[in-house]
Amino acid sequence: MRTFYSVQDIEDFIAQGITQLVIDGNTTVTGPARDLLRLNGIPIIEETNGRTMNNQARTAPPVQQGMPIETPVSRNGRVPMLQLALDYISVPPAVAMAVQVQEFVDIIEIGTPLIKVAGVEGVKAIREVCPDKIILADFKTPDVGGLEAQLAFDAGADIVSIIGGATLATVKEALKVANERPGKDIVMECTGVRDIVGMAREWKEIGVTRLVYHREWDAQAAGREWQEEDKRIIQEIINMGFKVTVTGGLTPELIPFFAGLDVFIFICGRAIHQAPDPRAAAKRMRDTIWSIWGRPSSAAATGPAVQPVMNQNSSFSDSFVDRAVDALKKQKE
Repeated sequence: MRTFYSVQDIEDFIAQGITQLVIDGNTTVTGPARDLLRLNGIPIIEETNGRTMNNQARTAPPVQQGMPIETPVSRNGRVPMLQLALDYISVPPAVAMAVQVQEFVDIIEIGTPLIKVAGVEGVKAIREVCPDKIILADFKTPDVGGLEAQLAFDAGADIVSIIGGATLATVKEALKVANERPGKDIVMECTGVRDIVGMAREWKEIGVTRLVYHREWDAQAAGREWQEEDKRIIQEIINMGFKVTVTGGLTPELIPFFAGLDVFIFICGRAIHQAPDPRAAAKRMRDTIWSIWGRPSSAAATGPAVQPVMNQNSSFSDSFVDRAVDALKKQKE
């Protein structure tokens, strides 16, 4: 279980007279909290494998973990990953939700509504509190692919989405930036694409390997149900060599519909973050996937092995994180 220290925590520690703060790899100290420690001359002592290191003056490098984006495997083959869609319009509750359920998901998506409200600061905030998760920035980039991919990756994202209606030139520019950075990638978002198979052939030719097959939000509201034709198209795209993500109102009850397909990722949003108990809902979704495709080996199930990278300079995103951590703690009181 990860421990989070915000400004309020540090103020309490200072009132108690602490002279140093000892943390380990499961501890996150928000940017403003680090600034407060520094102003009061209190060093941060980091324990790593039984060794200690004073990192008060250490400047963290930019966040570019290069996360491995591969699905875990079981005895029966590849097990689909579970992606949490944070379709919020405010960063603090999104951060609080990510913190609550990250144990049960592989990928955390900063949804398009949140991107439009907070921009890359939303990506930075989620990266700070979930340093060992794959982060997807759902930009749905329509143009200026290279620049938007760069913005997403610089903020800490591992994957950025490109809208299916973008020109091939835009896709190429985004893919070029991704290929220049180890562990980064783009995914084509097929919302509104009428000839998905035809477009997939063109994307394949220029090197794209990932796409999202989407039952759109508005289509769901209009009564659009999952159909056998959807499975046929998904299978055809998989046969072309794509790593296919499936999304659109997914619930544990709907997951068995896709049994037999080599789906790479399932995305779940409302079924988790609108549930009375989001942690239980996320666990149930994950367990449903495992019950069909097999439980991953213990090594694969632990997720990517990376060292958390913190930005010790106070920023706009740090204030989001700090407020979210305090809000989350108040919920538990």
